[in-house]
Amino acid sequence: MAVDSFGMSVEEAKAKSTAWAVTYADLVTLLLTFFILLLVILNDAEKHIDRVINMLLDETYEELKENIESSYVSVDRVTKGVKITMASGRLFKSMDDDVQTLVYPLLRQIGGIVRVSKLLNIDEDERFNVLLGALEKRGGFLNVEIRCEGHTDDLPLPKQTQFASNWDLSTSRALN
Repeated sequence: MAVDSFGMSVEEAKAKSTAWAVTYADLVTLLLTFFILLLVILNDAEKHIDRVINMLLDETYEELKENIESSYVSVDRVTKGVKITMASGRLFKSMDDDVQTLVYPLLRQIGGIVRVSKLLNIDEDERFNVLLGALEKRGGFLNVEIRCEGHTDDLPLPKQTQFASNWDLSTSRALN
């Protein structure tokens, strides 16, 4: 049996030289377990935030649906929020971008309802403090977006019009 200068056999020296691999493999396995656990915990937190936001959107949808009383307005719950649609024939005359004055009371009613809705006043409802706190901890915030989209007529524009295209008419309607 061959012995090295430290008094160990070659077989013993080989066994000791690879002993670190077991410790290293153990460390890598523990790190992998830690990161998987971290991913699961963060994923659960994200799902909880999504559930609370969807609950808020559902409540806002129900609130708007109950309070907006007009056959010219539809309220729909869509993937990313709540959509309020008004019949364009009531809002605008054909080829015109001016809102008809008879619709002003309805627009004021809708604006008033939206202004006091839960979605725009989330900080007044204690049930959502956890959501706001969780978002704040992550450096995020609840982004509530109100978009006004204009649509054009399905008729071709006459040659003598103030709009260069139906796109211009649509944009002007959205701005009005």
